Amino acid sequence: RDLHLSLRRQRQMCIRDRSSESEEKILAFYKEALSQLGWKVNRGGEFLRGEEILTIDFLPDGDYLAIRFSLEPR
Repeated sequence: RDLHLSLRRQRQMCIRDRSSESEEKILAFYKEALSQLGWKVNRGGEFLRGEEILTIDFLPDGDYLAIRFSLEPR
């Protein structure tokens, strides 16, 4: 796991993790969980709430799927 914060010009946060689950299963989980917290699905792995945007990206990582969560202002 990796956490990166950038506070120079704008507030931004990035968290990385890995999973053996499929991209579809992970996105389905976050679509349900984030909607309960007021997030709206924009497209694919992108969610909007107020003036914030949360992006979930996926990259192959051997037998795993690398997941990057990015939170920043719109």
